[in-house]
Amino acid sequence: MSKLLSGTIIATCCALMAACSESDSVSQQSGAAASGNELVLVAVEQALLGSSEGLAELISPGFENLSGLNTGAPGYLWAYKSLNDLCREIQVQNSNIVSTESALIVKHEFVATCAEFGGLGPAETSEFVLEQEFGFSEENTLANVKTDFSRNGESVLPSLGVAPTKPIRPPGSVLSSFDKGAFIEGLAVDKGGTVYVSLILDNNIWRIEKDGSKSIFATLPFDSNRQIMQGIFCLDIDAEGNFFVSVNSPDESIRGIWKLSPDAQPVLWAQVPGPAVLNGIDVDEDGNVFVADTLSGTIWHVDSTHSAGQMAQVWVSHPILNPTPFVNVWPGINGVRRSNTGVSASVSDTGLVVDFDWNTKAPRIVTKGAGVDDFIIDNRGRYVLTTHPYNSIEIYDPQVDDRYSLFTEQEGVWGPAAVGSFALSESKALYYVGTDGGLFGRGFANAFQAQVFKFEY
Repeated sequence: MSKLLSGTIIATCCALMAACSESDSVSQQSGAAASGNELVLVAVEQALLGSSEGLAELISPGFENLSGLNTGAPGYLWAYKSLNDLCREIQVQNSNIVSTESALIVKHEFVATCAEFGGLGPAETSEFVLEQEFGFSEENTLANVKTDFSRNGESVLPSLGVAPTKPIRPPGSVLSSFDKGAFIEGLAVDKGGTVYVSLILDNNIWRIEKDGSKSIFATLPFDSNRQIMQGIFCLDIDAEGNFFVSVNSPDESIRGIWKLSPDAQPVLWAQVPGPAVLNGIDVDEDGNVFVADTLSGTIWHVDSTHSAGQMAQVWVSHPILNPTPFVNVWPGINGVRRSNTGVSASVSDTGLVVDFDWNTKAPRIVTKGAGVDDFIIDNRGRYVLTTHPYNSIEIYDPQVDDRYSLFTEQEGVWGPAAVGSFALSESKALYYVGTDGGLFGRGFANAFQAQVFKFEY
């Protein structure tokens, strides 16, 4: 029965994407005033009835731009992919859909034998309920997706959401923009206040001047290729102006931490054994470099005595850095930063920010409930969080245990995924946030330009 559920959920996903992206054209051709919601309803009904012909033709144009992320579709479909990959002996008990004026609710009940995330741990037969609510905007475009997944009656997905806003918030502005479809994954600010960004799985580093003009600052000596997941993810800059860049590739001569010095050619500074998905990167005042490995739940480390070409060392590998067992909607460890007491990391899928003690490596939960992508710890000890698909820039202040949003999609922030800052004084800084224009949450057809958003706080 596994093929039945596999076909059902894949057909549902493809139908959703196609209906959302093509709702305007279908309405015009038919001459009817059908809403995107109604079109999705019809598509899902057909999918649940087992119609799986021509699925390849249903996939929305533009989503191929994300194929290098091992999904080929927006992140909210990762749950389906995980189920399809990890479960067997699936018996569908019930599948139904409920349509309202502003949302479509798809619910699957099934019994399956599933292994832990990544195929680790014993396989157990359990009762599962997967429910997703697809919310629509007034323009009938997909606005948000809420997922609930339970195993034997207990939810295995964390409760994630956007923090409330404050009555008084700073003004923000757009410093620079990139073409629609660009995905700003890395951002760093040098000691003079100049901003540098990297686009996901590209091989260029971009320099953005204070007037917003931009140019290619450096190109790493390999071809970027999203199909094989080869290219840059994130970057950071030390006090001497050296760039450290996390690079992914199936080729071990390319994968690892690259270093660009002001007066030297870029070199592979530290290799990282595969398989790995190198993500957030941070260099501290002592020259220690840390990089997050999303695939293995590991923080890799290179100290100041490192020589080019040597292997990075495991600083910590811990189960708390992994995504939710059985189904992962988002990645596990994503961002990493040196803190006053150790090293902090964001775990996007479980909504945790954790801090590992420098000496004992014991984890401590800093905050939870935020689907954090990248983050920084500013000059006042506050965690500045980007929430990517949740479209918010948030602050967590550990001194008063308060988390709140500074900017949301209401201010035009779509897909914030990278953040950096430049201190103006002991109590004030300039903050820069890189976005993907809502590429994941809205899809290519409805995405905006990727932007570098700027504010003083």
